[in-house]
Amino acid sequence: MQDLTKFKTLLSEIQDSFLEIPFGNSDFQIANFIVNAGLTQERAFRAVCLTMREKIISLNEAYYNQKRLQVDLDELQAQVDDQATDQFARRRAGIEIEYKISQQRDNEKLILDAIHEVEVLKEFWERLPHPTRKQFEAAEEDYFKLSLTKQVLGIDGAIGSLENMGYILNAQGRLQNSAAKLIDILKISNAKVISER
Repeated sequence: MQDLTKFKTLLSEIQDSFLEIPFGNSDFQIANFIVNAGLTQERAFRAVCLTMREKIISLNEAYYNQKRLQVDLDELQAQVDDQATDQFARRRAGIEIEYKISQQRDNEKLILDAIHEVEVLKEFWERLPHPTRKQFEAAEEDYFKLSLTKQVLGIDGAIGSLENMGYILNAQGRLQNSAAKLIDILKISNAKVISER
């Protein structure tokens, strides 16, 4: 049987390299493709809330999964510690403990990323106006005028994404600064949001 100890060490090193790289949305994506894509303050607030809701649901699920895992680990540890348990069953329980703990490493990475996203989204949530239902509904016509006008002009897909980032293509096909982005209009600095954390 092949000894996989070296392979486990390599896997651990690889997983360590994952820690600083976002597996979810980057701060840049949140600012430009969630907030700025909202077109109006009301829609931006809604997009932030919906994205935060997804992350909160995931974190809540992770919380209960961790609690269940701890019960599983405690139960398996009791089997390992119980001398009345068959020696092979104890060894299998020990392997299962090791396996479950190794699985947790990936889960913890995803949890850290989700927490980071919620923290960044919360910065926008705090700065954006919190419209009432009536205010939201009143702003929908403006949102759809902007959205549909952009579609008619062909400002969607990659071109729309560049506009969300604050750029347009000029007649020569080069990028140039466009009108202010929603986060600029709202006096929300993307760099400030990132640096304040």
